[in-house]
Amino acid sequence: AQGNFAETGRVLLEILEKRKSDFLGESGRSQYQNLKSKIHTLRNWLQLTQLKLTIGSFKTEHSRSFLNYLVNEKHLSLQTRNKYKSELTTIWKFLIHDGIVSDNPFKNVPWLKPKNTPFRKHPEEVQKAIIENMPKEDMQLYIACMLVFECFIRVTELNRLQLY
Repeated sequence: AQGNFAETGRVLLEILEKRKSDFLGESGRSQYQNLKSKIHTLRNWLQLTQLKLTIGSFKTEHSRSFLNYLVNEKHLSLQTRNKYKSELTTIWKFLIHDGIVSDNPFKNVPWLKPKNTPFRKHPEEVQKAIIENMPKEDMQLYIACMLVFECFIRVTELNRLQLY
């Protein structure tokens, strides 16, 4: 037997397939593909953890565990984790609407905000580190950094330059 993860993934994919008509246009197709990809990631996590879960037994603690797995094991950003939460909530709304489940396990999981830590290095320290280390590593990057520090070139202008 393939286990409960196969059944859970199958049910989620079937629901998504039934709702394919809700995803019209170019942006709808993109959202549909994103949802499908997230279902596969969830299915892989279920297989990895060997949890004996069905759609009805998927609870808030499982959704928290899955979202933590994305950040801690897959090293995804908090913004991406929040997108998973949002898009999997969409699928669970479909499940609730179709009467398959009665509750969304992702609704009580909090949104996480990235911790914005200020850049604590003084520009002269950064410039000194670049001058000492960068030429040995990547000359093009070194030139780009020097243009930023010495010529105050903006990033958009820097992107237009071709450094050889």
